[in-house]
Amino acid sequence: MKAGMTRRSFTMMALGSGVMMAMGTRMRFRSSNAFEWVSLRDGAAFATGNHTTGGNVLAMGSGAEALMIDAKFAGVVAMLRAEAEERVGTRITTLVNTHHHADHTGGNVGLSADANMIAHAAAMTRVARQADRLVSQFNNAETEMRRLGGGSVPEDVIACLSQLKSRAEQMGAGAFVPQKSIDRYPTTLRVGERRVDLHHFGPGHTDNDVVVHLPEINVVHAGDLVFSGRHPFFDPTGGCSAAGWVRSLRQVRQLCDAQTIVVPGHGPIGAADAVDQQIAYIESLIESVGRAIGEGRSKQEVSGMSWDFMQGLGGEQVRSRAIEAVFDELSR
Repeated sequence: MKAGMTRRSFTMMALGSGVMMAMGTRMRFRSSNAFEWVSLRDGAAFATGNHTTGGNVLAMGSGAEALMIDAKFAGVVAMLRAEAEERVGTRITTLVNTHHHADHTGGNVGLSADANMIAHAAAMTRVARQADRLVSQFNNAETEMRRLGGGSVPEDVIACLSQLKSRAEQMGAGAFVPQKSIDRYPTTLRVGERRVDLHHFGPGHTDNDVVVHLPEINVVHAGDLVFSGRHPFFDPTGGCSAAGWVRSLRQVRQLCDAQTIVVPGHGPIGAADAVDQQIAYIESLIESVGRAIGEGRSKQEVSGMSWDFMQGLGGEQVRSRAIEAVFDELSR
């Protein structure tokens, strides 16, 4: 390690190439685990467990290539990418976005220059429309890095954030929008020697949900079709559908067996029962809200209600939003 460098050290991202380098190869965080990475299948893949930093990310390497699924926020992507590459042993060459929401696509800016970024066609349009919001994620980036770094941020980290912010401001949507859209499902990719199957089952959490299946290691990244131990987030402006969500989840369930590892969009990594629980929640929500509508209750009345299946879950702030979205859907 060169004099003056720390184990958390960054180097700046060059605007021309977009490649982040350190110690002659790439950034390294040998002792860093800011995102609480969990090893899957004895190190065949890794997934984040830190549920305060945006959607769950999965990283898988094979030979000289590596896959990353989702990219969290713009302000944390440099550390995220460095930790992911340290674990898989090579640079990220492919990024798949499971959908357009900002806590999954803000970090695209840190991979857009040198990785192949892929998303559903509708996600590309939606990411472009929210470019200003994604750029604004840098406004609290240094504060977030201090939180993740235990209170201190090395100067080269700040320099890297500055370079990324400049890139985002100069390129706008181009710094975030994936270069390749998926128009036919399922679509199969190769990352090194490993197969990656991409699925879209119709509108659910959004109109652009992509489920990533890694059949050779029996892992499914379900994106935000699955919120494990939390109330699911409904986004009517993003094309969500409660009925479609259930249909999509039933298709996800068919990808799983008793040994499948399921990485949810948010919440703890688990197994196929996480999919079952999400199906049960949304079916119960549809039934309960439908019954309330049948009783003649107003949207305001129903919004404040709760039922047994909602007890003990995180994300209480979005509970009423889920109810209201289903109320509107059933009322139509």
